[in-house]
Amino acid sequence: MAYPEPELVFRPTAPSGGLGRAIRRVAGVVEDVLDWVPEERRRYTWMGLVIVNTGLFAGVSLLSAMNRFLGAPWYLLLIPALLWSWVIVCLDGMMIASSHGKLGAGRWRALLPRLALSVLLGLFIAEPLILRVFEPAIHQEVKEHRIATVGNYEDLLHRCNPLDSLRSTAGECRDNPVSVPDTRAAAKQRHGDAKAARDRLGSDVDRLGKLMRDQQTLAHDECTGASRQGTTGRAGIGLNCLQDRRELEGTTALLAQQQVLLDQAAGELARYASEESAAARTYTEALNKEIERAVAERKATQGRIDLLDEVAALDRLADRNWVVGLTEWLARLVLIVLDCLPVLVKVMSGTTAYDRRLARQLAADETLHEARKELEETLGMSDTKVRLSQLRYQERQRLAALDQADLDKQASREAEVDAEIEALAAKFRRQSRPNAEPPSPHDLGELADDDRYRREPVGY
Repeated sequence: MAYPEPELVFRPTAPSGGLGRAIRRVAGVVEDVLDWVPEERRRYTWMGLVIVNTGLFAGVSLLSAMNRFLGAPWYLLLIPALLWSWVIVCLDGMMIASSHGKLGAGRWRALLPRLALSVLLGLFIAEPLILRVFEPAIHQEVKEHRIATVGNYEDLLHRCNPLDSLRSTAGECRDNPVSVPDTRAAAKQRHGDAKAARDRLGSDVDRLGKLMRDQQTLAHDECTGASRQGTTGRAGIGLNCLQDRRELEGTTALLAQQQVLLDQAAGELARYASEESAAARTYTEALNKEIERAVAERKATQGRIDLLDEVAALDRLADRNWVVGLTEWLARLVLIVLDCLPVLVKVMSGTTAYDRRLARQLAADETLHEARKELEETLGMSDTKVRLSQLRYQERQRLAALDQADLDKQASREAEVDAEIEALAAKFRRQSRPNAEPPSPHDLGELADDDRYRREPVGY
């Protein structure tokens, strides 16, 4: 019985294309190296999908946060959310790609900083989603807190602007915004003055009334002959009786005048009391309106519930109820773990066959690069030395040529000088007479001093 020969699996395999290759590119996979271990393609495809999902998760979080902060419709915030998703995908892809091919302790040195960065990003990304989870309770807390805040503010304004004393600007009232014209003090002063005047007139009337009654008794007793202290004891209309009656009439007239003044003072007192009540009522109405205006302004500053209001409300809920705080942190940890999934997946995958082959490929690239650079350096040094030798040879040739040219020029000048001397000597010989004198040294010196025959020193 013949058995089919086993199919040989050759490495590297044919390159993989399609969507899987594009997804693995997000994770920074080198396909040429992965072709040697095609069994790892599925792993790194899922790793790329985790990175893409984390980016979408971040985009949804930013969309929720911007919707709370700006209050704009979600479709207007879609482009910034997509850009943020792309940024997170790029960051996660960079962190994962830079950890490929790391072995041993170097692997953890590469992954731990990236894990810390993922945690920080997770804290930022998770917060808007936490607020969305607790949104009903948070909004209720914000409304109740605002009502309590406005109520406390109104109570503060009433304490700082009491009805029974003057406006205060000290302590907690230093920012008291309520200012109302107050005429109560002047009205109270007028009422007090009128009351004091009435009381004085009342005392005078009482005193005159008592005096009038005493004078009536004295005049009656004097005229009827009643015997007591102050009377004569003689009945009849005598001088004392008439005197007592005149005094009684004066007192009665004065009492009547004082009574009229007392009635007038009582009328003024009633009018000033009415004015004081009206001033107090007017001040109270104006104060209440001013407090209502200040409270309305405080309410107007609250506006719509934004992101900061929700964060503060969640903190208050967590402070009041430990269950809310525990639930909040559990949800936050889950969201942080979801955001850290790309790095966690890389950590949990361990050192893969792809990592080992990529590490070897990187080491080989490093070795080849060093060798190539050494070769380039050697070739460069060789070319430089040859060129330097050529330049030095050319320098020696040029110096030798300059020396030879100078020697030739000097020889030519010496020959010219010799010819001139010979010509001058011949001239003197032809012109000589028996008694002729030979050329003097002075003539020969002038010839030697001629610039045309002066020798120049050799130098370079």
